[in-house]
Amino acid sequence: EGESGSLNGKFENKFALENGHIVAGLDFYSDEIELDTAFDSEDAREKAQNIGIYTQARIEPFDAMRLSFGGRVDKQWFEGTKGQEWDHSGLSGNASVEYDLARFLTAKAGFSHVWAGIPLAEAFIMNPGWNYGSAGPEITTANNVTAGLEVHYEGFTAEASLFRSHINDARVAKYAVALANQNYDVETQGFELSTGYTWMDGFIKVQYAHVDANIDGKPADSDTGNYLTTPVGNIITLSAAHTFSDWALTVGTDMEFAPEYKDGSITYASYQVVNIYTEWKPEQLPHMTFRAEVQNLFNEAYASRATYGQEFGNVTPLYEPGRTFLLSVKATF
Repeated sequence: EGESGSLNGKFENKFALENGHIVAGLDFYSDEIELDTAFDSEDAREKAQNIGIYTQARIEPFDAMRLSFGGRVDKQWFEGTKGQEWDHSGLSGNASVEYDLARFLTAKAGFSHVWAGIPLAEAFIMNPGWNYGSAGPEITTANNVTAGLEVHYEGFTAEASLFRSHINDARVAKYAVALANQNYDVETQGFELSTGYTWMDGFIKVQYAHVDANIDGKPADSDTGNYLTTPVGNIITLSAAHTFSDWALTVGTDMEFAPEYKDGSITYASYQVVNIYTEWKPEQLPHMTFRAEVQNLFNEAYASRATYGQEFGNVTPLYEPGRTFLLSVKATF
């Protein structure tokens, strides 16, 4: 039997400025995860408590520029399954900027450093006999950076962006006594391209994403990366919708295409998924929405790129649902 609990909250205030605002606050959490098994004489339990102070500014120095920057200080207390205690503190920070190079062209860039403390392990792998050593688990941190360009012109949009994220000492504990502190360095990087067009009663948008994922400098697989990341490769998505105003009826679709992806000696199969939907918001009942949709229209048998085990010959991955029909009614009041 596993049990988890969390008590958390925050106190925050927003200060208005002439050209933006500043948010400042304090937050906290007290988390606990416990496992009781039939073959252990004692429960396994980890606890973590954290207090953080943060501030974030969002300002517009002049019409063409928007800035966001901030930081936080955290103090964490961590308790292991044998009652061992460690406390740590750290700093996080972020900054981003948007600048209009022209009326229709915007450049964007951002960076963040994240101090995450010691993450609690998942309940079902906890071991009351874990040996954490005198120093305890490593602190998890991450550095993230992104940059891109965005175009808007008379309903047309186009965007290109690059991203990179590096996580240091991501905790991936295992049940074995000596693996309470097991961790990996994870790096994901890639780019996204998108284009679309919006008209008065609808839109269409196409996006292409390429993502490379590495764990400890090697290509990610879904076993080592079970808690962290899985091989992604290339993903193409398309979404479109149109509203027939006279009938208050919207018809739309979204599609996902994953081309075949080769990573070293491993080949990941391609798949294509198409979903369609329609929504009706009658004028006589403005607070009601009636929706009908078909997910996986062509009944594709596939495992998404986020699924465990798709690259191992001795594992049958969990396939996504086949053709699915959904009817829903929503009332707002």
